[in-house]
Amino acid sequence: SVMQRTGGLDWSTQPKVFKHYPDAVNLPLPAPLELAGVSTGEAIEAARTAVFDFLPQPITLEELSTLLYMTNGVTRLVRYPGLMHYLRAAPSAGALYPTVTYLVVRDVTGLDPGLYHYDVRGHALNLLRADRSLYRELAALTAYQQLIEHAPVTFVFSTIFFRSSWKYKERSYRYCLLDAGHLAVQTSLTAAALRMGSVPLGRFADTALNSLLALEEGKEGALLLLPVGRPLAAAQPAATSNGFISQPKELNGEAHQLVHLMHGNTYLQLSGEAVKQRSATAPLDKPYPESTRIPLAAERASGDDLLATIRRRRSTRRWQDVALSAG
Repeated sequence: SVMQRTGGLDWSTQPKVFKHYPDAVNLPLPAPLELAGVSTGEAIEAARTAVFDFLPQPITLEELSTLLYMTNGVTRLVRYPGLMHYLRAAPSAGALYPTVTYLVVRDVTGLDPGLYHYDVRGHALNLLRADRSLYRELAALTAYQQLIEHAPVTFVFSTIFFRSSWKYKERSYRYCLLDAGHLAVQTSLTAAALRMGSVPLGRFADTALNSLLALEEGKEGALLLLPVGRPLAAAQPAATSNGFISQPKELNGEAHQLVHLMHGNTYLQLSGEAVKQRSATAPLDKPYPESTRIPLAAERASGDDLLATIRRRRSTRRWQDVALSAG
């Protein structure tokens, strides 16, 4: 195991799993919706629909609360002697929770536009910067700018490297990426259940985005953006997008040096040029021509309501010793 190979964990340096902004205005969120009336299977199918733009409509604070809670909210408390463990909506390797969720709000009813941090433990928002034009600053740093410009809210997922590196060392970078992916997928599924759409965006100017979020780059870096809103029907993709070039950057911090090396060498910066977007292509399957083909059932069970399923799923699960059928 990792602990055997490294001689055990240094518990004196164990990182905290919640980020705090003690000087920020804290805004409690309303209770999230209990049910969406959309099954897990229906939400998965709906989330597969391509989104090219958003309607100029706000979303409600209750909808935002539900999105955040189902992304990574605390779904159960487990008490141990001298310790409270907060189980969350999304899985996380080693229950280390390296991903931090920020919001760039453009049009949410009852919420000032600007930059917010999601206070997971309190299910609240920390207002970091009130700014009606912040979404335009963000859009200028990303590909597919119109998505950011028109979305009522954009989720920005970052990772705090040492939270995972403390235990998993050089391999932790994989878990950081997986962790952010778990949150993004649950946000997308919840958006679909609320009759919204979303688009994951991984091309952005790293240094500029980290600066916009006021992140200390040796400790934390942005990984993924996810604009969310009501999709515009029959929209066509924009003809051009911001162009980017590689800009490797040397990072230093308490995380494993290979984590900093891997992350820093993937940095991008704006090229100052516009590039024509390519048309969507169907993904290619890997062929296995000599293998036996086993047809799977075309009909799949839809499952329970998505929101109820996420509440039960949690970041720590108990498995039942029950066989699965081929269907």
